[in-house]
Amino acid sequence: MLRPLLFIMVLLVGAAPSITIAASAKRAWAEIENALALTQPTEDGGQPKPEEVFGALTLTQFRLEEFLRSHASDVRAWDARLLQLQVGMTLARMRGETIDWAAQTAALGAIADEPRAPAAVKLKVQAAIFQTRLQSLAPGDTAGLVKMARDLDEFYARHRRRSELARLVLDVADRLPADESVLATAMLKKVAADGDGELPQRAGSALRVLALRREPMELTFTAMDGAQVSLAELRGKVVLIDFWATWCPPCRDETPAIVGAYKRLHDQGFEIVGISLDSTKSKLLAYVHEHEMTWPQYFDGRGWDNALADRFGIHSIPAMWLLNKQGLLVDANARDQLEEKVTRLLAD
Repeated sequence: MLRPLLFIMVLLVGAAPSITIAASAKRAWAEIENALALTQPTEDGGQPKPEEVFGALTLTQFRLEEFLRSHASDVRAWDARLLQLQVGMTLARMRGETIDWAAQTAALGAIADEPRAPAAVKLKVQAAIFQTRLQSLAPGDTAGLVKMARDLDEFYARHRRRSELARLVLDVADRLPADESVLATAMLKKVAADGDGELPQRAGSALRVLALRREPMELTFTAMDGAQVSLAELRGKVVLIDFWATWCPPCRDETPAIVGAYKRLHDQGFEIVGISLDSTKSKLLAYVHEHEMTWPQYFDGRGWDNALADRFGIHSIPAMWLLNKQGLLVDANARDQLEEKVTRLLAD
């Protein structure tokens, strides 16, 4: 028995089965895209809840299986196979399951080795393989990260202007340790030179941020409470620059750890400067008061268009930067083990 939508489409196209199949495949693919869209932030920056993401990905996985069963000959079936692997891995991680990274890489490689697979799909698969390598790295495996970054840099040099690769280059360059700034700079320069779109602009911002590892960060502003803030006056202290917003669930999740670290280490020379991407001042004031966030906050009410976030190339939050006593950026991903990192810098 035909499903209702397909049955209606058959009636509409009469004796033109090829048109029926194409239209049906198009509708099925649109359902996949609609399910995936439920995992993305809303236009006002709101983030879906984890259970909502899990539900949307589960629906996406069902739609993908349905698409591959009904439209195996459609050109989008190659993308569906790739997406099925990626969604499946994400769901497994959300369930807390151990990922078989070797099996994931092998499955991706099988698509890349298919003679019939379109070149564009093979390139997406190669990007996914690099992403898998990145995700499979053990914490603290700096040597593995650097090797992966060099391989990615070489691959991107042969496949410039590919957004799926460029985004990964930006992510990997951001993760490289401070003593690999030459490699990070080389990677970012390639993307920055590839036109004037969003990703080249982000690469340009990242290059400016990278310079902060060599030159002290300069920043002055009038805080929300009227206090004058100058990073130059905080030399000799360890400073956390916290880009965040009250509407951001991961940011709110970090609040207890940040407040706790501040209370325990402030007297030893730890300072925090908040850069709020909120658009409503009253909500921000109420939140910082409730959670005893007594450090200065920059607020201009522009949300994602926040002037300082734009200046420093912030495209996702929370973003936490740690400056050492000389004012140099030493950690652009300070969320993990924040208090331990601050303690080490205070001891330097």
